Amino acid sequence: MTDQGGAFVSDEFQGTVSSLGITAHLPPAGLPWLRGHIETFFRTYGHQLMPLLVGRTFFDTVERGDYPSEQLACLCDDDLITILLTYVVDIYHNQPHGSLGGETPNQAWSRLVAEHGTPPVPDGLALRKAFGRPLRRKLRGDGVLFAGLTYSCEALREAFLHAPERNVEIRADLRDIGWIAVKVGATWHPAMANQSGFDGISYDELQEVTRTLRIKHQRDAELDAPMVRRAIERISEINRRAFVLRELTSFRVTDLDVERNQSALHFPLRSDAERLGHARPSSEPLSDGIQIVPRAGGPSENLTDHHDQSPPARERRNRWRFDDEQ
Repeated sequence: MTDQGGAFVSDEFQGTVSSLGITAHLPPAGLPWLRGHIETFFRTYGHQLMPLLVGRTFFDTVERGDYPSEQLACLCDDDLITILLTYVVDIYHNQPHGSLGGETPNQAWSRLVAEHGTPPVPDGLALRKAFGRPLRRKLRGDGVLFAGLTYSCEALREAFLHAPERNVEIRADLRDIGWIAVKVGATWHPAMANQSGFDGISYDELQEVTRTLRIKHQRDAELDAPMVRRAIERISEINRRAFVLRELTSFRVTDLDVERNQSALHFPLRSDAERLGHARPSSEPLSDGIQIVPRAGGPSENLTDHHDQSPPARERRNRWRFDDEQ
């Protein structure tokens, strides 16, 4: 049950709720007593949690008085989400509630689960369909391209045979780019990455590694999939903890970031060497770059998306100097 806020009546929110098999209730605006449970919960937040935080705004301006809320505000999104989760899990769920006959929410949950069980947890496809990043991609012979990886499934291959010139809707979990959900017709299907070994790898990790390799080689180059995976393994534990912390805030990466990174990755990741068993072992993964020699008279044959094509390297050479005025 929600109010009539724009975020709750949006097609995106309603589509997500419907994907999970949940019925959304939208009581008329201006009648808060029709959604008493959530309003009471907000009041509990205001009385129990907010007094523990500096920068609070109180219930109204009279109660706030001359309290300098703006000057004392210091929590970032991740800190606030951690505090809210801690309060709900460790405090709210362990307090007796009058509406539960004196039981705590945890006790009521245990009792009801013993009596009725729990509904099945949505599978990965349902979760990607509901919460995945919505994008559209052009259908290609090898599937669809996302984040430099190509994804395919039987439904995509069949669709390409009948209508190769088409775009398809996809849903991507930026915390795990090993596979995505694709919509063919009215049905969603799982599409696996053609390059193996990327299960559990986050979008942020992949972008960090490709940026590192691009800087090292200084020129556009095909990135070999085994080399990228070995470089990912070299990411320090400090970076890994930072990525975990960032995941507390939903969808920090914007759609514009995804499209910008897609355009910057001039060549998709290749797995030819791996498929043929020619991947070269090395103790220094970042030294295994593939040298690309451009052909005279045209761009590289490895460019597959017209919108990803870039001018020859000589045309992109910087012409400015430190003593230039502009």
